[in-house]
Amino acid sequence: MKQDGRSFLPSSKLVSEKVVSPGQFCFAVAGLVHGHVFGMISGFLGCGATLKSFFDDDDERAKDFMSRYPSAKRVSSLEEIKNDPEIKLVLNCIRPDVRAALSVSLLKAGKAVFSDKPGFLTLRQFEVLDKVVDETNGHYCIYFSERFHAEGPMLAQKFINEGRIGKVNHYTGTGPHRLNAQTRPWWFFESGINGSIIIDLGCHLVEQFLSNTSNRNASVVYASMSNRSNPKHPDFFDTGDIVLRGDNGVDGYIHVDWFTPDGLSSWGDGRTVITGDKGYIEVRRYIDITRDTGPNHVFLVDEEGEKYFNASDSLGFPFFGEYVIDCMNGTFEAIGKKDCLNAMRIAVEADAVARKGFL
Repeated sequence: MKQDGRSFLPSSKLVSEKVVSPGQFCFAVAGLVHGHVFGMISGFLGCGATLKSFFDDDDERAKDFMSRYPSAKRVSSLEEIKNDPEIKLVLNCIRPDVRAALSVSLLKAGKAVFSDKPGFLTLRQFEVLDKVVDETNGHYCIYFSERFHAEGPMLAQKFINEGRIGKVNHYTGTGPHRLNAQTRPWWFFESGINGSIIIDLGCHLVEQFLSNTSNRNASVVYASMSNRSNPKHPDFFDTGDIVLRGDNGVDGYIHVDWFTPDGLSSWGDGRTVITGDKGYIEVRRYIDITRDTGPNHVFLVDEEGEKYFNASDSLGFPFFGEYVIDCMNGTFEAIGKKDCLNAMRIAVEADAVARKGFL
């Protein structure tokens, strides 16, 4: 089977700083429906957090999980996780249609939440989550791995912050993925359960747009989705496009699809171009085709010339330790309190626009 995004585990030779000692900050895992959970776990183990327990109702998945993490205890219910005072953080990777409700329940129980994407599927779910985050002053974050757990996009953001390309004027992001349809669960093709392509894949690029362009909100100018090549799944969308305008006036274009060909050695040739008034940056996130099958290729063109950087092993993954410190101290330094909520909301709004056929 050709690689797909579920089996991709980010790694860096640059060892993360241990911000806590063993047992000082415990976390649990709720649900194992997507391979993202292993990337989520690796991020927090890397900064010193302790995996205490997990819940999943599938015995085969649980058996595999226990072989990877033998010290983690399998509990019989989510209530055990919510009622355990040692658990400060819960990684939420249950099925997408019930993910938001669990996040609400965990926040009310006093837990910090790190949710797989998509964090929610509807604007009503957003409204409830948004209210509960305010009421509890809780920590809620979505695993936007294509920025938090990817050194290429991280280096691009560093260059932007340093002013290397001047004032950012435009963002373009593409996110093709390999479908591997025969390996997907039945509900993957039901947009009411898994979310549409704009919600499921587009949310990554919406979050990157906001970060790269220094916005915390954006309006949807245009969005469309279609099912071009999967007639057996009428509720499935295999391509999607979004045009956004940030509150500061910067525009962005996003394209996602499930058309990665079998000949590509990676699961997707995702690319980003950030244009400023003094230069531009291109990120080839997972492969530089025909030249390098590894990830994290960053190209910078500025007033000094043309430069290439292989960002792998250059920055590590400090986000996870920063988030743990925030959870312990009640601060919001790693990411703004509502930043993940807003990015996910914009993707849901784009989905609604696309479904209306708005142009």
